[in-house]
Amino acid sequence: MIINNKNRPIIIIGGGIGGLTLALALLQDGHCVRVYEQACELKEVGAGISLAPNCSKVFQQLGVAEIIARQSSVPELGELKNGTTGELLSTIPFVNLKSTFGYPYYQIHRADAHKILLDAVHRKDSDCIQLNHVFTNYSQTEEEVTVNFTDQPSTIGACVIGCDGIRSAVRAQITGKQPARFTGFVAWRAIVPATQLPASYLVEKSNVRVHHQRQFVYYPIKSGTELNVSVFAEQDWKIESWTEKADKNELKALFQNFQQDVVEIIDAINPESCFKWALFDRDPINCWQDGRVVLLGDAAHPMLPFLGQGAAMAIEDAWFLAQSLISFDEIETAFIRYQDARLERSSWVLSESRATGKRMGGDDLSPSTFSDDRAMHAQKMFGYDPVAESASAFS
Repeated sequence: MIINNKNRPIIIIGGGIGGLTLALALLQDGHCVRVYEQACELKEVGAGISLAPNCSKVFQQLGVAEIIARQSSVPELGELKNGTTGELLSTIPFVNLKSTFGYPYYQIHRADAHKILLDAVHRKDSDCIQLNHVFTNYSQTEEEVTVNFTDQPSTIGACVIGCDGIRSAVRAQITGKQPARFTGFVAWRAIVPATQLPASYLVEKSNVRVHHQRQFVYYPIKSGTELNVSVFAEQDWKIESWTEKADKNELKALFQNFQQDVVEIIDAINPESCFKWALFDRDPINCWQDGRVVLLGDAAHPMLPFLGQGAAMAIEDAWFLAQSLISFDEIETAFIRYQDARLERSSWVLSESRATGKRMGGDDLSPSTFSDDRAMHAQKMFGYDPVAESASAFS
C-alpha cells in the first residue's frame, strides 16, 4: 500500500502548459507542489495554439477563463480549401460552439496561455517553480520518491508526475528508452504582424490550405493584431527544436503553386522570425505509472498537431490527475484510476490526429473526402466535459 505522504511535496517534472495546469489545480486544493523545469528562464516559445471548449471548462474551474478569453481570438468559421485550386473542401461553424458546449473555440499565442498559468501559480505559491533542474532519474520507496538532477541537489517528494514532453526522461525510466518515430513531416511556424497583410487575412476565421503532402494553416491571434502561421510538409529533415531558424525561401519554393493568400503571407514573414522542426510520433502505451511516478500529456501520449488538441489533452489530463490525487489517499490507487480514466479518450484523440494528417496530406482532395470527417465529431471532441467526467470517474 503506497500511502500519500502529505508531508512531502508533489513533484512535477516540466513547467509547460500541462505541468502548470496540474500545479495550479493542486495548489488550489491546498497541496504542496514543486515544479522542476530544466530551462534557466521559464518562458514558452512557439506560436498559436487552439483551446477548444473541452479544455476551457478546466480554465473556468481554475479561475483563469476570463483572462484566457480576453487574450484570445475566436474564429467564427473554419475553412479547409484545396491550396492550389481554391476549391472549398469543408467548413466548420466555430461560431456555434459556445451556444452548444458553453465555451467558444479560442486561439491564442502559446506564450500568452503559458504566462497566464504561470502568473496564477506564482500567486498561489511564489516558491513553487524551480528552474535550471535537469531531471536524470528517480528512486522510490513505499513512503517517498527521490528525484535526481544534473548539477543540482536531489529532492524528495510524495510522488512524481512527468510532464516533460515527447522526449520524456521520466517516461524512459518507466518504459525503457524507446526512440520516437519520425513522421516524415516537418513543421514551420511564424507570426506576421497585421500591418504587413491585407485586412482580409485577419478576419476571425481559421484557414487550412492543403495539397499533396503540404498543409498551410493561418489564423489571427492577439485580437487580430497578428497572424499565426503553421505549415506542414513532407521532408526528410530530422532536427527537433523549437528554436531552429528556417530558410523562408525554402518555404516559398514548397508553396509557390498555392493560391495568392498563401504566397502573400509567406512574402510577409520576417526571415528572422521563421522556425522549423521535425514532427515525431509515438504509439500509445497502456502503462503510464510506476508506483509513485506517473506521466501526463505528451509524455504519455504525444499528439500530432493536425487536430489542435495537444494542449487540450494535457489540460484534461492535469484536471483528472489532480482530482484523482484529491479523491484517493493511496498514491498508487490515484495514479491507476487516473490512467484508466484517460486511456480511451487520449488514445482516440491521438489516433484521430494521425488520421486527420493523412487525410489532409493525401491526394484525394475532394469535398466527399471530408464530408464525414471522423476527427471532428463535435460532440465527442468538443462536448467532452473533463470536470463532469472526472467527478463521475472518481465518485
